[in-house]
Amino acid sequence: MSELPVFEAADGIKETCKFCTALGIVPKQIEHIPQLLNAGLDNGTLTFVEHGDDYFGVTCKHVVEVMRGRNEKYGEGTYVLATLKDGTHVLGDEFHIPSSPAGSHVGLDIAIARIPKDFPGQMGKRFLKLSEVNDQRPIPLKYAIAVGFPTGDKTQKYGPDGYRVAMPCVQATAESVGSERQFLSILPEAPATGHLSGVSGGPVFWSTADHFGLVGFVYEGDQTGPADDMIQRPRVRFFVETCDYHEFSRWTEELRTARAGRVMPVRRIA
Repeated sequence: MSELPVFEAADGIKETCKFCTALGIVPKQIEHIPQLLNAGLDNGTLTFVEHGDDYFGVTCKHVVEVMRGRNEKYGEGTYVLATLKDGTHVLGDEFHIPSSPAGSHVGLDIAIARIPKDFPGQMGKRFLKLSEVNDQRPIPLKYAIAVGFPTGDKTQKYGPDGYRVAMPCVQATAESVGSERQFLSILPEAPATGHLSGVSGGPVFWSTADHFGLVGFVYEGDQTGPADDMIQRPRVRFFVETCDYHEFSRWTEELRTARAGRVMPVRRIA
């Protein structure tokens, strides 16, 4: 793996950043002190999924638990989850953590919630429709593409509408390491993006020249960039909570029971 292989990509892969947004862990006072919206905030990625006749947001369990942990430490409601790009939307905590699949003793690093149908559109985003993506992934799966918003790539700016955070959506491609859960590629040179922290919760896709589909969601990622001299060889690596149509259905059924069908409240504040 000394040279990065050439990977095939369906046309739809180019638009996959439309399926997700940056999800920040922010102080509740952001509603009154907009300067708190800054490049130093921790973030994950929130993915929008349409399944059947319902609409969902997916991120990682550890992203939600960081927010909940800060509220336990500093007081309930001190921190909230909010989108960081294309408008600041505060999300009510209606996330459910799905149980492990049958036969597995490892907890899922996944959090899922029902969300309003019009929420993604308010940010210029759209839902990934599971019924429209190909569920027949190649066997063996040779590589995958992770999508999301790295924490370290945020910048802060002030404009006519106040403080805003600017951050790119990245698409990181890597080779399978003997499974559909870990992907790693050694790179010929250091990537522009130094680290994939913040991509947690972003979608992971397989692709051929003609079709693409969902592998699952990122739960951990790293990438050595120009500032990383701990590892001599540049690389991109990410880990995946795998998910197909049937597994996602299991998550949504659990969610409806656990949350009594409630839809997450979303409120735009900026």
